[in-house]
Amino acid sequence: MLAWHTARTDADSALVLLGISPLVAEAISTLRLQDIDRIADRHYRRLRPRWEDRPAVWRQLLTCSRETDVDAAHEFVLHALQLTAAGAIPSLPVKTAGSR
Repeated sequence: MLAWHTARTDADSALVLLGISPLVAEAISTLRLQDIDRIADRHYRRLRPRWEDRPAVWRQLLTCSRETDVDAAHEFVLHALQLTAAGAIPSLPVKTAGSR
């Protein structure tokens, strides 16, 4: 629901805050609330969290949720922004010695 609302009201924020791609934000924003419920009910096994292969990110988020330390939350937001930015930059070919 948060992704749906954010994608509809401020797609750019959805990209940064939620770490979703522009295509996903566009797709989510066109859905009706009933569609989201139906997708969650029928396809819950196929819905994957962002950075699922990085348990440290999720551990950091859960730690932040239990603490009142604002600095910990800022550190998480910075880390999430870095991961999002890294995912948005296309990979460049690696140059080897002797290649131009």
